Amino acid sequence: MAENIVTALEEKLGLPHFEKIDPNSPQGKRELLVNPTTNHYTQAAVIAVLVGIYKYGSSTEGAADLLTPGIENNLFEKLFGENEKELVKAVSYYGDKNYDSTHLLMQVIAKEAIEIIRKAVGGDPTPQKIVSYLAGQRHHILVHLPPDLKLGKLINDNSIDDTTNKMEGPVSGLVHFFENLFAEKS
Repeated sequence: MAENIVTALEEKLGLPHFEKIDPNSPQGKRELLVNPTTNHYTQAAVIAVLVGIYKYGSSTEGAADLLTPGIENNLFEKLFGENEKELVKAVSYYGDKNYDSTHLLMQVIAKEAIEIIRKAVGGDPTPQKIVSYLAGQRHHILVHLPPDLKLGKLINDNSIDDTTNKMEGPVSGLVHFFENLFAEKS
């Protein structure tokens, strides 16, 4: 059940490996303009969707919704509510892409992510298993979040943009271990 959802989506969608974002040296749209061969637009789209799924599926009610057949058809509305358009605009601006193609890409990502989550939690998925799985994925998701998106501001959760969530190393690894452990218990 500990499959890394970011890696699973990269493989499923045939995407190159995403870069971890160093919390001490923000990178983003400026780098896209300097080096247009980076994969940061797709990375931003994938991670934005995963942050939405993580936040929504962290409650038992949201996790139960993620198990509902056909949820993929109106998932964005549930994940981002009134902020859906602003989020898609931010990702499309980030990659200098148009709104409609970005929205379509993010819908495909959401559908595949839900499929991966359901598969990862096993043959008898329950809301509690979804909540637990997503809690264990938090760090995998946040270390790839481009800071220029300011996603936390868009979804009213400043902890998403907190750089301490993206730190790695022996001490940070221990802190993230306990963070995941306590997140699974709640």
